[in-house]
Amino acid sequence: MPPIRVLLTGASGFLGRHVVERAPRETVELLVARRGHDGFDLADPPAAAGAVAAARPDLVLHLAAVSAMAACERDPALALQVNVHATAAICEVAPRVVFASTDLVFGGDRAPYAAADPPRPRSVYGRTKARAEEVVLARPRGLVVRLPLLFGRSFDGRRGATDMIRAAAATGEELTLFVDEYRTPLHAGDAADVLWLLALGDRGGVVHAAGRERVSRWELGRRFVEVAELERVRLNAAPSTGGLRPKDVALRSDVPAVRTLEAALADS
Repeated sequence: MPPIRVLLTGASGFLGRHVVERAPRETVELLVARRGHDGFDLADPPAAAGAVAAARPDLVLHLAAVSAMAACERDPALALQVNVHATAAICEVAPRVVFASTDLVFGGDRAPYAAADPPRPRSVYGRTKARAEEVVLARPRGLVVRLPLLFGRSFDGRRGATDMIRAAAATGEELTLFVDEYRTPLHAGDAADVLWLLALGDRGGVVHAAGRERVSRWELGRRFVEVAELERVRLNAAPSTGGLRPKDVALRSDVPAVRTLEAALADS
């Protein structure tokens, strides 16, 4: 049987690097869509669709997005173009799309959230991801995988939730973490494994893939400092500010996490 041709977007991002590293090479021919290569540019949806069609993939694993909340608030038009319109254009030409979404499609007042719960986003980022989900789910066998806060080592040491703590430990600077913002964090490598498992299956609809525990950003940081034995870091516990960030977007996971939080933190 020939390998499955999988076109991956967002390969240069934090999660994307882990997805590339963990690709099952014996069953997958991995194609990487990069901005500026073969006309692929999510800010230009028709061009992105043309590049995807030319690649002739069996499925698209779509990770790329304008994902920084502040960037989406500054330029909502770009967020709409990249996160929604480009996703729609890709769905028009791809046989199947597996879409990485976020716990931030929820409002934070009814956690823990199940896959069937309706999105109620508070931010531009959350709203554009929720709209993109609708586009994907309207296609045959379209699959949306909602992911929580991701942690683990990144390629540049600046991407994951634990990388920022390592960086603070290296400089001795104080780092403020919220005590009242709750997530179900997951190691990026474990998220990559789940994405491959689901992408190579035939499941459609919405799937939640989350870690075993509901913790605050402060609790996650405190436990990581302990596990990693970081001596110089100074963590400051504080309440979150502003109304864009939901207080509690803990997910009910449909895919049991293999590792405990401590085991995953030790690998970070």
